[in-house]
Amino acid sequence: MFHFESQLSFVRSLGWGEVFAGWKEREAHNFSWVECATRIKGWPNWESWRVHTALQLHLQDRAWALYEVKDPQVFLPNLLMGPFNGWQKYTEEKNTVSFAELLALPEPQDFFLHHSAVVSLMKQFPAPTELIGLVREDHKKIVCVEGHHRAAAVTLGQILKTPVRLSGSVFIALASLAGDETFLLDKTLEQGSSKRE
Repeated sequence: MFHFESQLSFVRSLGWGEVFAGWKEREAHNFSWVECATRIKGWPNWESWRVHTALQLHLQDRAWALYEVKDPQVFLPNLLMGPFNGWQKYTEEKNTVSFAELLALPEPQDFFLHHSAVVSLMKQFPAPTELIGLVREDHKKIVCVEGHHRAAAVTLGQILKTPVRLSGSVFIALASLAGDETFLLDKTLEQGSSKRE
């Protein structure tokens, strides 16, 4: 069994405002993310789209800490996919599958090997970089909330035996998801992130 604790080095505590600001910095100026938020998901802007997800998972109410990942090539493939249909649609069991397990399957492997964003990240990984995750207290695994394409790029590199070159550190902001809160993952996946009229 993968024990994530040995893979992490504590950096400092931080608030949700800082975590969200980092998320915004990584995505809000990217045309494809803004287009997804507005044209595809129906929100007025990137921020309202991502705040919707944050509220679904109560991210603003949690205690956050920043960690440096000691070996991203091992750590990132072991993250569980977050509650997002674009990632979860390939598997029968929802909110339990890691990137390594997903990308061992032929259909998603083929799809992401031809996904322009993932291919680009495999060629040029943006390090230093930061992801966002939740530690499931029921089985001590980490759910990826933000950073799916980067995790997929590193995972595919491992599968293809051509590891992605990391030119800097990988960090992850983490908070706990209590055992009696795991229903939030299923609820968030069911509701999706599209704006409802």
